[in-house]
Amino acid sequence: MKLLPLLIAVSLVHAASASEEEFLRPTRLEFQGSIGEKSQVKLVVESTDTGMKSVVMEAHGRTITLTEDDLVRLTGFHAATAIITHEAGYPQLGGHTIHFKLSDEGTEKVTISVPKDARYTIKKEAAK
Repeated sequence: MKLLPLLIAVSLVHAASASEEEFLRPTRLEFQGSIGEKSQVKLVVESTDTGMKSVVMEAHGRTITLTEDDLVRLTGFHAATAIITHEAGYPQLGGHTIHFKLSDEGTEKVTISVPKDARYTIKKEAAK
């Protein structure tokens, strides 16, 4: 008879720990950093239920806002994580490039590359 309450307690503990994690879709992601002391880098992504609503990047002293055409290409993409990297690069190829790497719940990723003296590029691909 003393064994029965112990079995019930073990069963309850096991059932309570079997939950699943779920990705939350943030409505706003904001990241800031710097390259050295002078060059500030900032990324702000705002989203709705249908995907990204606006993306604004600050890099190399300029502010870049993705166009409506760019956002249409990214319809349905929900940024869940973001990483900002810096590539020193070669001066003859435009020099410094900032890469804003966004990923969703694990199926797609978007990389927005902002060279110092050239137009940004957007690459959307399946996550590996």
